[in-house]
Amino acid sequence: MPDVKPSIDDIFGYWSRYLLHSLEFTGEPNNKVYFDLIDCLRWLENEFYAKKDFYDLPGDAKTQLLDAGCGVGVFTRFYARRGFNVTALDLTDVA
Repeated sequence: MPDVKPSIDDIFGYWSRYLLHSLEFTGEPNNKVYFDLIDCLRWLENEFYAKKDFYDLPGDAKTQLLDAGCGVGVFTRFYARRGFNVTALDLTDVA
């Protein structure tokens, strides 16, 4: 069987069609309620078993973070709320 690797267009198409958590939430990802629901799912359910300090990074407003492949911005919002200077980018337009 040949080793077939997806092209960048295949990857772009997949993530454009299937945003992270798009199966759990059917609303449009363009309002605060949508993102609050995602944060609730992520931090109260999915990350419940993570170590308490796993995501704690030292820094402040002068600390720059790059969230590459940010998707719907779970970590972008997490660190921005803690005062970090976060830049987020993603392959897809809808993220």
